[in-house]
Amino acid sequence: MGLADGIEFNSEQQFARQELRSGKNIFLSGDAGTGKSTVIDDFVTWCRKNKKEVLVTAPTGIAALNINGATAHRTFKIPVGPVIKDVTSISSVLKETDVVIIDEISMCRIDAFEYIIKQIMYTNLYRRKQVVVKPDIQIILVGDFFQLPPVLVEAEKEILNEYYQTDIGCAFAFQSKYWDACNFVNIILHDVVRQNNVTLVNNLNKARLGDAKCLSYFFVNSCKDEIKKAILLCGTNKAAKQKNEDELDKLDTPERVYEALIVGEVNESDKAVEELLRLKVGARVMTLINDSSDKFRNGSFGTILSMEDDGVKLKMDTGDIVEIGFNTWKIRGYRLTKKEDGKDHLELDEIGSYTQLPLKLAYAITIHKSQGQTYDKVNLNPYCWDFGQLYVALSRVRALSGLHFTQMPKPQYLKASREVIEFYNKIS
Repeated sequence: MGLADGIEFNSEQQFARQELRSGKNIFLSGDAGTGKSTVIDDFVTWCRKNKKEVLVTAPTGIAALNINGATAHRTFKIPVGPVIKDVTSISSVLKETDVVIIDEISMCRIDAFEYIIKQIMYTNLYRRKQVVVKPDIQIILVGDFFQLPPVLVEAEKEILNEYYQTDIGCAFAFQSKYWDACNFVNIILHDVVRQNNVTLVNNLNKARLGDAKCLSYFFVNSCKDEIKKAILLCGTNKAAKQKNEDELDKLDTPERVYEALIVGEVNESDKAVEELLRLKVGARVMTLINDSSDKFRNGSFGTILSMEDDGVKLKMDTGDIVEIGFNTWKIRGYRLTKKEDGKDHLELDEIGSYTQLPLKLAYAITIHKSQGQTYDKVNLNPYCWDFGQLYVALSRVRALSGLHFTQMPKPQYLKASREVIEFYNKIS
């Protein structure tokens, strides 16, 4: 173990820290809960201390908010829909960039990935022709391809199949010819820090690989009764929305609808909360921000006691009574700005804002929206249809005592992509 700036790193994480600082292109992966985000946060801090210009991006708006970065589409001006046109210009912000970080890389589709890499490659060529030659941009990819794959609707898949002259499958980034061209150093973290139960971790690893033999372990050792006040994880948007609406409609209490305030450039994916948020006294909700007094955090649960024009009063499950007003999420994008040294530097500027109560109804949430979260208590509908979906759901809880299945999980619900398994076998 090693200690740095108050954070204790295990030997795997220490190795990752050293490699990241070497300037090499890195693919940082590993099981859920192995501390990938902690390692990257440490690296970004180190870069900024050493005056390195860093672009921190993610494929979705919510993921970008979580890492205090910008969306990859906004940063690299990726066209909407299937990206089948070539790069014709270089992003101005890339000319001064030292490091590009893409988090949640598993959700970045092959066409978007190639558009980004082509821009980086062209920027590197441009730099080499300058009088003062800057080093090539370091590329850091972070994520676990065993978790949720990119969004790919059938109409887009047909276009990409024709463009790539093959069945593109899930359109993972690693399927691109540009992946190998980047010469990534592959670092796979294995030591799970979210859970300390060795047997649980071993079975999560089986779930990650799609080994359905683990399902009996999860079912037998989970809570047999529905867990009161626990959020329900669902495989589909329809099921989650229906559960939330049904439970809210059961309440014969005062109701309010809170409307969001939108300023500037705000995309649909940037909205952390519904634009029209319907709430009632007695409704179960989840907080989406951290409280400065630490009475609640992003992912804490509570019940609405009263509602006013400027916010609501909650009784948290911890027993604390808190008042929550409107929160403003700043939507950011990168631009170049001249500093006192006369040089251009990257600046993460506010380009829009989204103001709404930082609350969601907490009767149900989709497994897709739960990625990146950890819960103490979960009721899980194990019906899943996508690769990695049930694995993500199972890895959201710290202990099986906090997990209840609404039905017995069937082997066909646990899916791992053969392409992903082969990819990890190749790089391990």
